Amino acid sequence: MKLIALFFGFVFLHILFLKVFGKAKLILRSFFLLSPFLVYLAVSASLVDIWVLLSFWIMYMVSLICSTNSLTLRIMHEISKTPEGELSEQELERKFPQRESLEARLKLMQKSGWLLPGKPDEMILSSKGLLLGTFVSRMRKVFAFKID
Repeated sequence: MKLIALFFGFVFLHILFLKVFGKAKLILRSFFLLSPFLVYLAVSASLVDIWVLLSFWIMYMVSLICSTNSLTLRIMHEISKTPEGELSEQELERKFPQRESLEARLKLMQKSGWLLPGKPDEMILSSKGLLLGTFVSRMRKVFAFKID
């Protein structure tokens, strides 16, 4: 239970760091912020506790970095920002100019059920895609990540 409280304390402080300093040097600052927690555990707990906390930190950082760098999540975020949950192909191309990569990703999103099959020039999120896109948008607000 102490580990969970420590980890959520770290996440709370990390969110504050992100809001104040931005996401530059994200991993380095995160590890710098984590080090006092590790020192505390080294003095008062076992190596297993340190290993568990480091495992949580790695999972947290992977999910954080993936949510900011994933093309699929960025596409869902852009589509979910529109009032109707739709975005024309021209608008999508303007935001993501890498045509070949974009087409392959859109086909995969449609195959996996994130996008609904529709008109050839419109991208419409399915209900699960809209839910995930909205979640990612809200998490980016919490972590103060801006989309370029």
